[in-house]
Amino acid sequence: MDERRHKLLERQLKNLLPVISGLPKPVVSALERFIVDVNETYQSNDADRELLEHSMEVSSEELFTANKEMRERNLVLQKVQEETKALSIQFQAVFDNAAVGILAIDSQRKCVLANRAVQRMLGYTLDEFRNMNIDTVTHPDDIDPGLTKYNSAQKGDSYTILKRYIRKDGSIVWARLTAAKLAENDKRIAGVGIIEDITAQREAEETIRKQQLQIQNAAIESAHTAGMSEIATGVLHNVGNVLNSANVGLETILQKIDKSTIVNLYKANDLLLQNRNRLSEFFSTDPKGEKLINFYVELGEAMKSEMAEQKHEASELMKKLDLIKDIINTQQTYAKGNGEFKEMVSLTETVESALVMQSTSLARHEVKIVKKFSECPPVLAQRAKLVHVILNLIKNAKEAMISVSPKDKTLTIEIGEFKSGEIFLKISDTGDGIDEENLSKIFTHGFTTKKTGHGFGLHFCANSMTEMGGKIAVASEGLGAGADFTLIFERAKSTEKAA
Repeated sequence: MDERRHKLLERQLKNLLPVISGLPKPVVSALERFIVDVNETYQSNDADRELLEHSMEVSSEELFTANKEMRERNLVLQKVQEETKALSIQFQAVFDNAAVGILAIDSQRKCVLANRAVQRMLGYTLDEFRNMNIDTVTHPDDIDPGLTKYNSAQKGDSYTILKRYIRKDGSIVWARLTAAKLAENDKRIAGVGIIEDITAQREAEETIRKQQLQIQNAAIESAHTAGMSEIATGVLHNVGNVLNSANVGLETILQKIDKSTIVNLYKANDLLLQNRNRLSEFFSTDPKGEKLINFYVELGEAMKSEMAEQKHEASELMKKLDLIKDIINTQQTYAKGNGEFKEMVSLTETVESALVMQSTSLARHEVKIVKKFSECPPVLAQRAKLVHVILNLIKNAKEAMISVSPKDKTLTIEIGEFKSGEIFLKISDTGDGIDEENLSKIFTHGFTTKKTGHGFGLHFCANSMTEMGGKIAVASEGLGAGADFTLIFERAKSTEKAA
């Protein structure tokens, strides 16, 4: 018998072996073969059972692991849903509180969405906006051009136009519209627009244009009335100086508009539009989504800063235009025989005003300003005329240093008092200097050393100082040594007042 019998079979055969041994050999042989078959069956069943038990053990572990992973995934999904909801709330807050207007229309050009900025801009509530055709609030002259631009755009295209909207109260709002076409027949959202109110800018431009025209007409009329060509030349010369400065200021405003963060807003909105069908995923998994939220949050402060800068530049521009008015008024007063009008003027404040007017130009030419201001009493002078004398001297100093290395360009302005009691204002440069033979001719009408000069600026300065009861002096060590121009004023008597 095989010694490797199954234990169960061994127990079963234990009592039968004595009986089997007494049987005939053929029967014993048959029984042995039967016992071998039974043993193999037992062995096979044990192997199958072990395999089944192992499989059940593995399946239980896998099932436990799968359940654990599923619970973890459910927790992650719940967290993602909560974060997505929070991001959606943040986005809605950003949309509602954006500094610029945001408006969406369907394929029938009916308003679908309108944020608070556009509601304030045009005076309509959100309920009033809904289902309102956009052409209802568009100026009649701007409907066809805008419609043509929109219809010619392809899906996904964006474009920018200037147009006028009509407020609920009937007033006009000028706007810069950046629009994007999202779909041709989408009844929900077919297009979206970013609307920037530029009414103040347009009104300022129109005011400046009208004032420039008025100033030009006034200058011509004033010169004609006065009948004195030299005075008219002086007026036009000084108006030209201030207009040049005003143009620089206007260019600065336009450059700041071109570099405005509104450009980045358009890019951010393009990114938003590109992901409009996957906003939840975009804000929860894409790093750009998180940055976009932060960008919108910071945009308000950036635009507030830009508006403050533009307001400052516009204010300085208005000051320059007011100065031109003063030039005309001074000339008109003189033409009427009342050219002796004077007032107590602070040299420090007057110089600072002149420097502000020339600040952009001086910065562009990399001129370093050195101020040496002493405490001095005000002087008796004609304010507008004195400003233009100082402007002429600053402009000449700047032009004299054009060929000088930027590190050596220095404009020094000194205010002080001589021992004699006279008040002085000295303007010094490190420019080309003046040849000795030209020092005596420098204030002569028509004399100039500039290729494009007219020889009137310093002549005007000398005449103006004489008319105001003061003097002007020049000093230079020669070519390449720079030059000093000094305005000298008599100390005003305590009893003197503006005449």
